[in-house]
Amino acid sequence: MAKSVDAADIEVIMREQESRFVDNLGILLEGMGESRMAGRIFAALMLAESSETSSSELARTLGISSGSVSMATRGLVARGLIERVGVPGERKIYFRVNPDANGVAEFIIEAGKQMRKIQELLDWGEELVKEKDPSVLKRFEGMREVFEFFRNELDSMMARWEEHRRKGG
Repeated sequence: MAKSVDAADIEVIMREQESRFVDNLGILLEGMGESRMAGRIFAALMLAESSETSSSELARTLGISSGSVSMATRGLVARGLIERVGVPGERKIYFRVNPDANGVAEFIIEAGKQMRKIQELLDWGEELVKEKDPSVLKRFEGMREVFEFFRNELDSMMARWEEHRRKGG
């Protein structure tokens, strides 16, 4: 017979799934140039049931030091992904996901700027290898083509996003 699943079992499964989500978002954002801890904190704030979460609650939930929370949240606030908020009558520091999606848009715009820098380096690299074996130049041309395509698509996508926002979408 199949074992029945009770509410306590479901809660454990959900905590495990949420823990995986937190870790995976941390790894993903780390790959995008953010710290893994910042990604984990962002994920924890996305999953939080309350609209504001204290830095001490983040530390306890993620099993990290308050210094790690402080360092990671500083970067997330600077990027516009989260906000630091006060709670009346509380001395604790609280954070929440920025309700304005422009924080995420700014993060994507920054990725586009990095693509431009990579494209400039690839252009320079092409100049450096012009006298080398044609296969070396071809490697640079192929890589530059990929970055140029995605940068142009990103620019176009961001223009459409701005239009969408202007229309109140």
